[in-house]
Amino acid sequence: HVWSLDGTYNILSIHLVVNADVTVADQIEIRTKANRIIRSYGVDHPTIALEFDGEDCSLCC
Repeated sequence: HVWSLDGTYNILSIHLVVNADVTVADQIEIRTKANRIIRSYGVDHPTIALEFDGEDCSLCC
């Protein structure tokens, strides 16, 4: 989900699906890289959640 509070301050909320065996270090790297990419598109406040493959995310949002 992407939206703007005032037409210039952009916010994004995203769930990324990763393999269940991803290490904590890899999780940090994935979030860091995703944050960098998202901000390069003008998003001021990204919220990035990792969801593990096979996990039921029906209650995540």
